[in-house]
Amino acid sequence: MLEILKTKGAQQASLAKVEQLLPKHEHPLLKAIFEGIKEYVEELKEKIKDDPAPKICCSDIIETLFGKFKYRLKDSSKITDLALSIPFYCGKLDAKNLVKSFEEVTYKQVKTWNQQKEGT
Repeated sequence: MLEILKTKGAQQASLAKVEQLLPKHEHPLLKAIFEGIKEYVEELKEKIKDDPAPKICCSDIIETLFGKFKYRLKDSSKITDLALSIPFYCGKLDAKNLVKSFEEVTYKQVKTWNQQKEGT
């Protein structure tokens, strides 16, 4: 199950495969574990309902992204500016998403966020 979510992310096809792998078990502890996994899968399904693009749901992937981020950091002293670039490592950057980002986030919001983070 973890291999599927790690390599494919949370998307309809990968979540369906995970559900197929969940066994039925009568032992109370195992039953509770598998029910917990099923609840997690249901939460992921809810999160992808409006956006079918694969979602990161594995700490290994997040750690890899942070490694890329740290690699870029060695060439820059402003971590807050680089923090804004982390989403570029997630998924596919296309014109539609870029336009959406520019339409929904203003320069003033980014500047205010940056000033707040520098003050903390």
